[in-house]
Amino acid sequence: MSLPQIYETKIVQTKRFNENTILIELQFEEDKHFEFKAGQFVLVYSSVQNKEEKRAFSIASSPSQKTIELLIRKYDKGKISPILYNIEPNESLKIRGPFGRNFPRLVPLLGSRNIPAVHAGNDAGILRNGLRRRLLFFNRVSIYGRHEGQNNCPITTVHNELPL
Repeated sequence: MSLPQIYETKIVQTKRFNENTILIELQFEEDKHFEFKAGQFVLVYSSVQNKEEKRAFSIASSPSQKTIELLIRKYDKGKISPILYNIEPNESLKIRGPFGRNFPRLVPLLGSRNIPAVHAGNDAGILRNGLRRRLLFFNRVSIYGRHEGQNNCPITTVHNELPL
């Protein structure tokens, strides 16, 4: 089995949630088409001390979007996350993917109830992605993240009136 394609992307926008969490929106070249399923991830490549390094990050956007979003937590001793935390719009970023299996199909079984979603750890992007795809099943979904005793930080709040 061959590896997925490498893509050159451009940073469309960034949004910082706190001193160590950023959402990065990536746009592909006009002639490139990137298909993925909720729950998959990409490898992000960056040059660190003249050596190419790569790290895996979950895709935090819906597959119906034309861009992809990565939710990044900065680790001060990390090789790539501090670089990504300081990246600016219009800079380029090389990625390879998608990799991994898709998000489980459990959400349609839950009906139209309000569901609080609490996720601990670094892959809140997977949860965010999977729930955003299924907004029609929810009246309101709020996702909060917490790490290392810091205050709760809203990662995203989505409402069913938002377009898919």
